[in-house]
Amino acid sequence: MLADNTRSWTYQWRREAEASLLIRLLSRKFGPLPSTIEERLRQATPAQLEAWSLNLLDAKSLDEVWGEDSGE
Repeated sequence: MLADNTRSWTYQWRREAEASLLIRLLSRKFGPLPSTIEERLRQATPAQLEAWSLNLLDAKSLDEVWGEDSGE
C-alpha cells in the first residue's frame, strides 16, 4: 500500500514539475498564457508534455506547439 502511494506521488510530482517547466518556457517564448492553456498543461500526461516540449523548439506560434496531439 505504501509503495503504491509512493509511486503515485512520484508520478504526480514529476508531472507537475514537467508541466510547470513547460508553462515557464511557453510563457518566455509567447508571453503570458491563458488560464485554459495552463490547465491543459497541468492535466496532460507525461507523454503529451514531452511531445509539446519538443514541438516548442520549432514552434512559431502557441498553436504549433500542440501539433497532432491537440485533437483539434
